This record gives sequence, C-alpha cells and structure tokens, in this order.
Amino acid sequence: MTETRRPGGLSVLGIVALLLAAAILFGSCVGSTTATQKASSDDAFRTGIDAAQHMTTFRRQAKYQVNGDTLISDAQIVVGKGAVITRHQLNGDRIHGIVIGETAYLTGNADWFEFEFGAAATRVQNVVGNKLIAMAVSDSPVKTLAAMDSFFPQMARLSATLPTEPAKTSPGRVVDGVPTTAFESASSDGFTVRVHIADDATHLPMVVESTDGSFEMVFTDWGDPVALNTPPPSQVITTAEIAAALGRQ
Repeated sequence: MTETRRPGGLSVLGIVALLLAAAILFGSCVGSTTATQKASSDDAFRTGIDAAQHMTTFRRQAKYQVNGDTLISDAQIVVGKGAVITRHQLNGDRIHGIVIGETAYLTGNADWFEFEFGAAATRVQNVVGNKLIAMAVSDSPVKTLAAMDSFFPQMARLSATLPTEPAKTSPGRVVDGVPTTAFESASSDGFTVRVHIADDATHLPMVVESTDGSFEMVFTDWGDPVALNTPPPSQVITTAEIAAALGRQ
C-alpha cells in the first residue's frame, strides 16, 4: 500500500524535495523595489518561515497533478504526533482516517478497496465493515504526511543561508480573509515556486504552489487544537485479522 501507485507518477515526497530545492533559490530573482522594501519583504518571508517551524498544529489542503494523476489531500497535522485525514484521494480512490505515531487507521471507498484488494475487494469490505484498518504508516497510502514534520524546519534552515536580496514579490491570494504577499523564484530548469506569506503580524505561510499548476498546498488553522485520539479496539481491524477472516470463508 503505497502512495505513488500509478506508473510514471511523481511521489509527493518527490514534489516536496523539488520544493525544498527551489527554496534555496529565493533571493535570486529580484524585482524593481527599493532597498528598504527589499529588506522589509525579505524579513517578512524569513519571519514567516521561522514562525511556521515552531507551530505544532496546522491544516494542509493539497492538490497535485502529475502525469495525468490528481491527488487531493486534506489533513490536520499535529507535528511529531500524527494527523486527522478527512480526505486523501488519488483519482477515484479515496480514503480517510487518522495517523498516530507509526500507525495509520484508515478506510476508503469502493474504488480504493478494489485497487488495494483486487478481486477480493467485496469480501474484504464485508469483513472490515465500518472499522478502520490498522497498518504501519510506512506501508500506508499516507506515509508522506510524515514529511510535513520537517517541511518548514528545512525551509527555515535554507532561508537562513539565502542572499540578502528577496525574491520577486507581488500581491498574493487572500486566504481565510487574510491578504498575503507572494514570493516567487524560478530555478534554472524552469521550475518556479510561489510562497504566499500572510500580511498580518504572524507572516505565516498560507500557500505554497508551483506556477505551472502542478501542485498547491494551502495552510490554515495554525495552532488550532486537533483531537488526535487512538480509535478504540472495537473500531479497528488489522490486516492480519482481515487475512484470517478471509481464510475462514
């Protein structure tokens, strides 16, 4: 059970790696601003990224388009502990559940069961019922959510090494009623990243996206409480229990 399940697709980890690599380039593309404006905008970007790495909770809504595949994900992240996943959908395969530590508790729609279990999908669904399937995060469709634990700390470390000149800036999107400033930088191979930093006192990043539309991550609910509770045993079934039940049929 892996997240990148279609031939020729780029994993979310791969996209995050590209994004972090592109972050090094912030400061290499300078707009026509005054020295004072440059310093101010540069400070806002670094302040926001630094603040983000110290936040323990946030909501991430993501959409990736790679080689014809579309991945849509909506999760409330608790850094270092897990996530509540309300939607994680690759094309028609959709799942939801919760991640706590190294264990994922998931279930999905009929398309997901069919992809994962093939001809046994209907039998597996009958065995699972309304329960969540417990599995190791490393072997789950949502394993790359763990990358979010280090996403902003890595960006903060990179931004600390950047040139003093800021990236190209422009008015950004309004997210949850908060206006933003967009920082944009392009790599030598044409891959361009745009980060929308809140114009309020927090300067927190609200959107991270590619300009070609291949991916977008929207960050909201910074610092809001997240109920991260292990499901009771009566609501959980393991893959071993599923296999045993099928063996008795």
